[in-house]
Amino acid sequence: MSKAVIASLLVLLVMSCGAAMAHTYHAIRTTMTLNAETGSVEIIHRVFANDLGAVLAAEQNQRLELSESAAHQQWTEQYWQRYFAVLDRHDQPIELTWVGMEIDDHYAWVYQEYHGDIAELLASDIHNGLLMGNFDHQINTVDVVLAEHKSALVFSEAKLRQAIKHSSKAGDHHHHH
Repeated sequence: MSKAVIASLLVLLVMSCGAAMAHTYHAIRTTMTLNAETGSVEIIHRVFANDLGAVLAAEQNQRLELSESAAHQQWTEQYWQRYFAVLDRHDQPIELTWVGMEIDDHYAWVYQEYHGDIAELLASDIHNGLLMGNFDHQINTVDVVLAEHKSALVFSEAKLRQAIKHSSKAGDHHHHH
């Protein structure tokens, strides 16, 4: 094989790997579900590891890859505290317990827990500004499945805060007191 052919093959290889690595959409998917055994609500966030790593690298002004190191765990926890909150009806943040972060081939999985009253949680708002302003068209979804309640919330830069429970739903007018 000529050097030119090998060079062009290498270029193709690098480009295809690059294309596979770069994703055009930026999204964080969060689920909030009750763990029946522990009685706590598990909050699981799935974020592209590259995206989170890019934000960390930009903040620290250096090239790095996100890892499960203690320093990166701590940074992620602080980042989540800044940009993801559950707010009660008095606009006070509800305490969420930090569990940790794991990384697989593509994603960082961020785990939190809520140990309080489910009714209080359902009456709350979520503020989700994770990665907003870092990427164009960042869309974050939060799926809440608690008891009889299900909601799928979509957050964007124009809509950073939403009520977990929208009281204006049809069929929601049989109130139990």
